[in-house]
Amino acid sequence: MRLSLLILVVVALIGLHLAAFWAVLHPKVTREYRAYYIDRTSQDWRVKKYYSTPEDGIDLAKPGWPNFVAYSFGIARDTSVGAWTDTRLGLKAGFELNQPFTGHVCVVVDATPSSAIVNRRIPLVFGDQQEEIAFGTDQRVRPYSIDFELLHPATRLQLLFSKPLPRMGHIDARQLGIGLSRIRFLSQACSAVADLK
Repeated sequence: MRLSLLILVVVALIGLHLAAFWAVLHPKVTREYRAYYIDRTSQDWRVKKYYSTPEDGIDLAKPGWPNFVAYSFGIARDTSVGAWTDTRLGLKAGFELNQPFTGHVCVVVDATPSSAIVNRRIPLVFGDQQEEIAFGTDQRVRPYSIDFELLHPATRLQLLFSKPLPRMGHIDARQLGIGLSRIRFLSQACSAVADLK
């Protein structure tokens, strides 16, 4: 009797430890929490929200994010432009949105390439659609407009980098890719928009 009770206690303790180990490996947390605390791809935690429509866009010079943005990933704030993609935070940089987009969307990205991105094409993915932004030698902020035809609801906009970018210098460990100042979502073809500035 005493032996069977001891075996039962040992089995219960092993089961409890296995359940705790499983919970540690598979935590049930929000996407924002996971990106900030676990994956370390985001610098956003409980960021202030401000009102903005998708047409007005995401103003990266303002503190916080518009109410239609859940969180960012792979992006570091910087007062020189608004924000920079930083491959130290991952090879994907962009936004998880609170509202889904479908149909025709013109995404206008006001951006500038770092010296590592000059004369390169960088994939921009919106939902399950992928296009490219072709950066030239001009390192001033300018608008890049990309048309998407979204057949399925899309809530993630991201730039993809094939490998980590070079460090900025011996003292500056950042791996900057694209400087972002504003991103707008327009519900018409980019060619139909007269003023993309």
